[in-house]
Amino acid sequence: DYCILAGQSGVVPHVTIGTKSIIAVKSGVTKSLKGGEIYSGMPARKIREQNKKDAILSSVSLLKNRIEKLEKSEKITLKNDTST
Repeated sequence: DYCILAGQSGVVPHVTIGTKSIIAVKSGVTKSLKGGEIYSGMPARKIREQNKKDAILSSVSLLKNRIEKLEKSEKITLKNDTST
């Protein structure tokens, strides 16, 4: 099994992090955490479902902007394949 510890996160000794957990950037794990959840902050706390959705949507928007900038700077166009 596994868990994901993002950059600059820390874990104190003698705690258990449940399988398939994700610990966000710059978070501090100070107590044992259940598996299958996303945690963030200092101390690390479970992120609510809405926060997960907001984070994903925010990331998509940022990614779209970055792709548009790359297209302009490199003069390339990514076309949607609608022939499926």
